[in-house]
Amino acid sequence: MVYLFTVNTYVPHYTKLTERKKHMDNEFKKLNIDNPIYVTDFDGDSLTEEDLKKYSKDEEYYKRAADVSLKKIGVNTDTCKREELHNSEISLVLKHFSALESFLYSDADYALLLEDDVECINQTSINDIIEMMPPEDIGCDVIILGGPLPGHFFDVSLICSNFFLVNHPATNTTCSILYTKSAAKKLKRAYDTYGFCLPLDWQLNYFFMMLDLKVWHYTPHKFRQLSGSDGKFQSSIQGANNESERNTPALQPDNPEQLLFQQMGEITGLPWK
Repeated sequence: MVYLFTVNTYVPHYTKLTERKKHMDNEFKKLNIDNPIYVTDFDGDSLTEEDLKKYSKDEEYYKRAADVSLKKIGVNTDTCKREELHNSEISLVLKHFSALESFLYSDADYALLLEDDVECINQTSINDIIEMMPPEDIGCDVIILGGPLPGHFFDVSLICSNFFLVNHPATNTTCSILYTKSAAKKLKRAYDTYGFCLPLDWQLNYFFMMLDLKVWHYTPHKFRQLSGSDGKFQSSIQGANNESERNTPALQPDNPEQLLFQQMGEITGLPWK
């Protein structure tokens, strides 16, 4: 089949985690992706003062941005103290927006950003997912292709085929995201203007809300993440030793997302398209 669009695939990758690179190379063979772009600049253990210029420690900015995610879990921002980000967290933000910048200078129509610990669990191709995405009259800026939380965690406003549109905050993961060119352009402009003050997923929640982007989740999930307490890889972000990996069995898939998705209309009375 001939597709009338192109997709660039980017992988923010910490260069010392060689097992993850091998893992992702194998995943790309399964996905039939020939030329993934590994983003290897801005490793957490080699950040410079120049690299850190976008990292804001402004308290008012922190409260404004963090409130988008904190209110979802019933926490008042005024009761929270801003915490310093770990270098690994800063690194992920820098790599992510570096990938978006590279995408904007390319001729590609879409950018697929995959973290280096994802596994493909759905045989539908990325191109076919794009072919199915919600129509222009509804609007689609960002598609979340996998994550640890089921659909009912989010405030879903509309269901369209295999996609559900969520109100903000719109994500709790950055492991697998598809961006349109227009969304990447807006996000990069916001990043250049305001910098960042939060871990990547919460920072994106703020930017998504501020820019009023339409963020959809795809189901059943295309990817799952293999980092965590029971996963193949140790987290390189949340207090983990970046240079160590564990050879434990990968997580088994969650309860089928499709069943939940089919039931959501009855449970919530949501509109279908």
